[in-house]
Amino acid sequence: MIASATQVAKGGAAIPEAAARGARSGFASRTNTLFSIPMLFFMGAASHLTLFAEGTRAAKIGMFVIGGIIVLLVEANALFGAKGTTKTMLSKLSTTLWAGFILTAILWLLFVVLFPQVT
Repeated sequence: MIASATQVAKGGAAIPEAAARGARSGFASRTNTLFSIPMLFFMGAASHLTLFAEGTRAAKIGMFVIGGIIVLLVEANALFGAKGTTKTMLSKLSTTLWAGFILTAILWLLFVVLFPQVT
């Protein structure tokens, strides 16, 4: 993007791939925003919620695997998702924020299901 803008400012032609790369970097940035919401929630709740304190080994492994799959799916959507349909969640900041809050709720529900004695 910067190289294309510099080239245009000097009177040259824009680099054709710049728009697609700019859109992809926008999806990556909004994916970071999406993941920041649950991160901030669980960081703030860490002193009040001892989420893994009394869980079984199987529950901890299950949470790690399910959480990892969710993260991989969101990342794959941002990087390789089909144009138009699956990327609509990350197309605007407002839908990205909603998706972040929904992801937080899903992760919280996983904790409630896998670690019922903690809540």
